[in-house]
Amino acid sequence: ERLDLSPVQTTLVAAALAIVAALLWSYWPTVGGLMDIWTRSDEYSSGMLVPFLVAYVVWSRRQQLGAIRIHSAVWAGGAALLATQVFRMAGLFYMYQSAERLSFVLAIVSLVLMTLGWRYLWKLAGVLAFLGLMLPWPNRVQQALAIPLQRWATGSAVFCLELGGWDVVRDGNIIHIGDTSVAVAEACNGLRMITAFFVISGLVVLLTRREWWAKAVILISSLPIALLCNTLRLAVTSVAFTMIQGEGWRQGFHDYGGYAMMPLALGMVVAELWVLTRLTTLPVQIEPAIISRRQPQHVPDP
Repeated sequence: ERLDLSPVQTTLVAAALAIVAALLWSYWPTVGGLMDIWTRSDEYSSGMLVPFLVAYVVWSRRQQLGAIRIHSAVWAGGAALLATQVFRMAGLFYMYQSAERLSFVLAIVSLVLMTLGWRYLWKLAGVLAFLGLMLPWPNRVQQALAIPLQRWATGSAVFCLELGGWDVVRDGNIIHIGDTSVAVAEACNGLRMITAFFVISGLVVLLTRREWWAKAVILISSLPIALLCNTLRLAVTSVAFTMIQGEGWRQGFHDYGGYAMMPLALGMVVAELWVLTRLTTLPVQIEPAIISRRQPQHVPDP
């Protein structure tokens, strides 16, 4: 069926397509920089999955979105897009690369508002916020958290080993267990698991139908779950290094041990959902069944 558009609607569609093309051309170096970070940085490699997960969530809600009528907010969206570009220029002037990356997500939000309207923006608010997880953290924030996270990872791993009965000595960020020394590098501070588990928890929140407070609990709990899994990984790795000989085998166990924590974290989230369901679901009231016994009828003999 052919879609008939008025001259005004045709002009708006053409203008929107031109703006989208211009923004893609303008932000293409930013997109290339993000792809480079995703491929070379272990901490933010999970950001590569975010655009595909967003596309899946939007596709899963296609029926709900199709029922919403489009009311384009051209002036509000255009003003938001202009403010976004001003924010971007300020970031470029002061050499804050994180501001330019954030403006990329804000530009997408402005385009949704300008072309689809407020109702679509409200319906897609959680999905658009989830897009922010594909961005790396600002350098100042990462540097401020790197050393405390490294110390926490070392101390918590030593605590777990001592709890398990192992003779452990801590020397800064080095764990001495028996005749083996395990160095907790900055890359093992748990930031990679924090960013990855935020993505996992965010996806679970978007795909499940829960109350807002239950979703907030799931998101907040992703941080302690990430720290716990990183602690377990370091403790298991330290014990394994006392048994494994050979640098290649140790490196392989170290690298793949992080991937093994992903199913564990997902299992914790599922268990958390189960506990929340048990705590918040009211028991079903069972009405007692009334059983009546019929009196036997006497049938006369013929």
